[in-house]
Amino acid sequence: MIKSDIRILGDNKIISYQRFVLIIGILLFLIFSIISFMNWDLHYFIANVIIALFFALLLTFYSKIYAIEYDRSYFYLNNMFSKQKKKSDCFSEIRHVKTAPFLYVACFKDKKYYFLVSSHEYYKTLFKSKKNYAMELSETIKEFIVL
Repeated sequence: MIKSDIRILGDNKIISYQRFVLIIGILLFLIFSIISFMNWDLHYFIANVIIALFFALLLTFYSKIYAIEYDRSYFYLNNMFSKQKKKSDCFSEIRHVKTAPFLYVACFKDKKYYFLVSSHEYYKTLFKSKKNYAMELSETIKEFIVL
């Protein structure tokens, strides 16, 4: 496989973002654990539990987002927790997630995979319809796969 034939869909730095969230969450949990054990105040303990739950939820959210690369025959889906490979003929479309303006879904026949739009692409399409952008992106990918 030729590396120049691989194209990137969305933001390919998602693994870095996931690592950053994990490291910040662990550091804050450790800091508040030390403070709560030194002072043994119920407020610090509750703050520690809230911070741990918040970062667990944030990491769960980020674990559903993938860095997607594709060539003519396969889609390569990577994040910090898993690496998957899907055949290109299973690809159906890309849809916009209505609740988050920077989040899109790559739909395959059996499963959906979320990805972040790169900041460069997001600002280029800031005043465009997100639905039209998703349809254009789907058509571009399908044309590339078929050729």
